[in-house]
Amino acid sequence: MTKKEFTGTLERLSLTPDQKEKLFQRMREQKRRCNSKIVPIRRYALTVLAVCLLFVFLLSPFRKGEKEMEAGQSVPSQTELAIVTDYFVFQGKVYHGEQKSVSEQAVGEKLGTVAEGGDPKLQGCPVYQYLPVKGEAYLVLERDGKKELYTFREFLSTREFQDEDAAEYLHVYGITQASDISSLEMDSMDGQGAFKTTKEPEIINEFYNRFSVLKNASDEYYKTLAGSDFVPSTPPDQVSSTVEHYVGPYVGETGDSLEDAARITIRFTNGCSMEAVYYPNICFLGYYQLDEETDAFFRSLCAKD
Repeated sequence: MTKKEFTGTLERLSLTPDQKEKLFQRMREQKRRCNSKIVPIRRYALTVLAVCLLFVFLLSPFRKGEKEMEAGQSVPSQTELAIVTDYFVFQGKVYHGEQKSVSEQAVGEKLGTVAEGGDPKLQGCPVYQYLPVKGEAYLVLERDGKKELYTFREFLSTREFQDEDAAEYLHVYGITQASDISSLEMDSMDGQGAFKTTKEPEIINEFYNRFSVLKNASDEYYKTLAGSDFVPSTPPDQVSSTVEHYVGPYVGETGDSLEDAARITIRFTNGCSMEAVYYPNICFLGYYQLDEETDAFFRSLCAKD
């Protein structure tokens, strides 16, 4: 996604040109900081549709020796292009292929057919329930007489730089109560692994009660970043990084709004998991704005012992 396209998408936020510029630079920096696996909350965001993957190829620093285009961007390999097209959209959600076949015993009722996919050949293919896992995190797609497993990666709303309420994510993963969560893992996104893991019922219960009611606040998130007066300590294009690490922090008189982020991995009893990133300096969990009490809970949860 180009800078012009990104700016056009944010017109509804009524930002000044200077704010749009700052926001664009911050989103570039955030992409450098975040592991590419962070998709459900956005993540962040953030995401995995063709437009999101294009954004990754244009802005992410991990290059693997492909030929460089005149604009300095890498050319995706054939394998990467195949991955880009092996997805479909179903009921407002994006599913990506796992390259795994599914036995007939694991196939549930037919849910509908594909109306949109990365590969036009996927259109019209039947979609079924995947019985081993409750919820909609996995679906089965039938094509050419074979049934294949697909995994939920993102909501379609991310095409417009939006997100869904937390309850929608829990619904996808078949989560209806705190006891459906087996553990919470916190790490500082620096590649060192989890610094804290909890399975305590009281903490998980409070986490569920607070997380399940969070509402999408994407516009407020972008406005918060755009309204900051930070100056990049190093021009983003000159920063060296890897997917696992984030570098080149933005600094200012009050610090970096995305600094000190902690990733929370929520593991469910059905074997699925999702991730959310807590930003203590702006009181956001992904694109969810936190009130004072909820922020205090997550601040304590993500504090290193």
